[in-house]
Amino acid sequence: MSAFVIAADSLTLMNLPSVPGIPKAPAVVEIIYSIIVTGYLLYRRNKK
Repeated sequence: MSAFVIAADSLTLMNLPSVPGIPKAPAVVEIIYSIIVTGYLLYRRNKK
């Protein structure tokens, strides 16, 4: 899920075809949040 958000928001920021309706303003924050969530999940997975 996070990979999709990162890809869709990146395409939106580069003015390339993406999911309609994604605003550019919060796209950067969504990318950063998705990277943090992915990192946390990978960290928790490797900690076990």
